[in-house]
Amino acid sequence: MTGMRMLSRLMRIGGRRWAAGPIWVSGLVALGLVAGCASTNSGQASGSGKPVSGGTVTVAETAGIGPPWILPLYPATDFTVQYQSQFEYLMIPPLYQFGSGTSPAINYKISLAYPPVYQDGNTQVVITLKHYVWSDGTPVSARDVTFWMNELRAEKDNWAAYVPGLFPDNVTSIKIDSTYKLTFTLNKAYSPTWFTYNELAQITPMPQHAWDKESSSGAIGNYDQTTAGAQSVFNFLDAQSKNIATYATNPLWKVVDGPWRLTTFLNSGYIVMQPNPSYSGPDKPHISKLIFEPFDSETAEVDAVRAGSVDVGYLPTSDSNLTTELSHQGYSFGVWPVYGFNSLFINFNNPTAGPLFHQLYIRQALERLVDQPQWIKTALVGYGVPTYGPVVNGAPAVTAPSLSAQGYPYPYSISTAESLLRQHGWSIVPGGVDSCQNPGTASNQCGPGVAKGSQLSFTLIYQDNYTAGLTEMEIYKSTASHAGVQINLKGSTFAYADAIPCTSSQAACSWQMIDWGGAVYTLPYYPPGGGYFRCGGALNAGSYCDQTEVGLSNAAVQGGQSALFAWETYVAKQLPELWIPNADYQLLEVKSKLKGVLPANPLLAIFPQDWYYTK
Repeated sequence: MTGMRMLSRLMRIGGRRWAAGPIWVSGLVALGLVAGCASTNSGQASGSGKPVSGGTVTVAETAGIGPPWILPLYPATDFTVQYQSQFEYLMIPPLYQFGSGTSPAINYKISLAYPPVYQDGNTQVVITLKHYVWSDGTPVSARDVTFWMNELRAEKDNWAAYVPGLFPDNVTSIKIDSTYKLTFTLNKAYSPTWFTYNELAQITPMPQHAWDKESSSGAIGNYDQTTAGAQSVFNFLDAQSKNIATYATNPLWKVVDGPWRLTTFLNSGYIVMQPNPSYSGPDKPHISKLIFEPFDSETAEVDAVRAGSVDVGYLPTSDSNLTTELSHQGYSFGVWPVYGFNSLFINFNNPTAGPLFHQLYIRQALERLVDQPQWIKTALVGYGVPTYGPVVNGAPAVTAPSLSAQGYPYPYSISTAESLLRQHGWSIVPGGVDSCQNPGTASNQCGPGVAKGSQLSFTLIYQDNYTAGLTEMEIYKSTASHAGVQINLKGSTFAYADAIPCTSSQAACSWQMIDWGGAVYTLPYYPPGGGYFRCGGALNAGSYCDQTEVGLSNAAVQGGQSALFAWETYVAKQLPELWIPNADYQLLEVKSKLKGVLPANPLLAIFPQDWYYTK
């Protein structure tokens, strides 16, 4: 089910994609990380009623967005929950499945492996696989894990979740102990909870017996066991994954171990899945067919819901008043909260705006111009919560006190924004464009790299098929103008694709600010040490780099609430990105006779094998 927002990554209410980001816990806290999720859904309870075998479920895709990636090795531009946990994982699930009811915890019952065992002072991890099989009858084995690992090692710079020094760099060796057992040796001791939730969580076993080849007609081998061979295999698989027209016919993608298999995939985004008859898991599908229906616009999608032609659809916030009408038409309503954060990416390496973004006081001023309560009330019609840092919708045990309205240092204030700029040598021109009049590096000057006459004028790219997002950006543009900050809006069909790490000399570094859609803490990592804020992180689109953040992040990785809170507080204050409201992912409308969809999981994962109709 594609959403209305996206981490890698992008979806939001109304058409954004959500980036797939980190799922994380502190210490042994693995359950109950999202506060109040169950209470935010209504009208349908998971597991109510007696299941009826069979039936077709039609799911509305996010308007204008359909899954275009199938290989379980994702570049940053395709690292999304639509492509990953709402598409590919239905056919080729990860080693460990996350999400159980309204909890983001690991669901060991449906995972491919038993809980990992740590030994030798937490420097070794023993993984024992359950006895799953691929759809061609071949066992899912330890070799399939090493195949994925070898491909990752050879192409780690193309992996969206890669952070230098962390996974897979921190795994020094892997030993296959038996068909279903293998041992990872680590470069040092790590917190078992952190390593399980954020490192092992990245692994998706791939069918080595079917995919370890260098061409369509080539023989299966052990090419992945050398770097050159693994790169050759990756190039082949990567090219096949880019050829979306062959998804339903390519023999590669017919070898699956998940509960679903792909039977139809059209370039339009129309997708049909049916149960995998060889699926070994305990949660075998009840329904006989799963259809993902594409839509060109939100209006067309809402019309389909009102006509009753989709079983699982959504409403943009602007149409939230339709819930009563739809309840009379046999739909149940539920809100889908998001465990993650939302922000505007800012490009520290942009040749024009970069020197300005490097000044913390300018970032503070820009943040002071974000009126989060107004955005939530006006654009999101109340379906969202403020973002005060890198954790939203987390329980108090894992959320620093600073990440609250009471502890947040940058509440909305145009006058404070103006004062910050004026104190640093800027001429304030409400309704016009502020300019630097006192260049230099002193505390009352514009700052390093900011020349006299530099202006506070920025181009902000937004997702043009997301109505609420445009409303938010228009509010920001209007508010900022009162302080002399000019925001030039530019629509993009896929805004996140424009947000890539770059150097100032590259043409791709022309972007300045992007409303990218926000992150959900799903696979593969823990925010401290993760790719959004870490120097060199693949998801660090703005190229933010701060050695203090690195140190605090490293400390938080080892566990402990105080270290976690210290990192969260520092990141919140440093503004590597500009915090904006975290919208609910979807306003779901689900046919009342279809059970198991609600309440939805805050990691934005879907489990249609658990859906069923009742009489």
